[in-house]
Amino acid sequence: MDVSIIIVNLNSRQLLEDCLTSVYQHTHDIEFETIVVDNASTDGSVEMVKTQFPQVRLIENAVNNRYAIANNQGLALARGRHIFYLNGDTILLGNTVKEMVKFLDAHPQVGGVGCCLMYPDGAYQDACFRFPSALNVFYLLCLSRFYWKTSLAANYPQVQQATEPQSVDFVMGACLMARRDLLQQIHGMDEDYYFYGEDSDLCYRIWQAGWPIYYLPQSTKIIHYGGISSTINLFDNDQRRKHLRGWTSRFLFIKKHYPFWRRVVIFIAVLSALGMNTILYGLAAVKRRDWQYFQVNMDAHLAITRAACQII
Repeated sequence: MDVSIIIVNLNSRQLLEDCLTSVYQHTHDIEFETIVVDNASTDGSVEMVKTQFPQVRLIENAVNNRYAIANNQGLALARGRHIFYLNGDTILLGNTVKEMVKFLDAHPQVGGVGCCLMYPDGAYQDACFRFPSALNVFYLLCLSRFYWKTSLAANYPQVQQATEPQSVDFVMGACLMARRDLLQQIHGMDEDYYFYGEDSDLCYRIWQAGWPIYYLPQSTKIIHYGGISSTINLFDNDQRRKHLRGWTSRFLFIKKHYPFWRRVVIFIAVLSALGMNTILYGLAAVKRRDWQYFQVNMDAHLAITRAACQII
């Protein structure tokens, strides 16, 4: 079998239905299976899969096993030569799965590959990123809100115009294909991550094993709703809590993989960003005559700074 498609679901019945419909509508000329791991949904997701997609291999968890654990359950059951991690809030618009399988088969030295993502309105979505550094951590914390499309923000703005596959640090886990034997060798996703960070950690360990990660800029695009289901189901629409979780996962990655001296440099960058934000939000509050604006934003950055203490 060419590929096993693994989709983790939590209370996203309609999104999952649309995703599975697109998978079976657009995936042709390869042998594949689809594995859905349901994390104790209560919205009829399981019944929908059983009724409308009986060919799906379904794992029904009694509790929410979280994203990494659920994906590892799917990996243990998979039979494909390649594993395609696909978010349930995506819609395939073409035979993207075959394109990715074809790329991995034609490039035996490559460990994993990602593809083009776009928002529902057709706008380009960043899908490949750089591993954390002191520079991009500082920029993300206090300057990226002014300008995002720069490598200083840990993304790859140049790939949007690229016509050839690009070697990148990591690709978004919403659409990531890797070799099954390699994933088994590195024991799949790290289950210490609660949510976010599983993709960067997985790609880092693939790189450490000697296998590069590539991004296909000219692949058939996939619509990605961008975490709508996770925001609702895991964070109760609390964007600040979701943002903090992302930073907590980034700091966990740094703690796990970087030497002490590098962690210290990054922690100094976090403290410097806190100082810079104190000035920037203070000036904005004076201009707005709104000190609550200052308090709310500084509370958020103080929470991130406290989370960064784990890397020391």
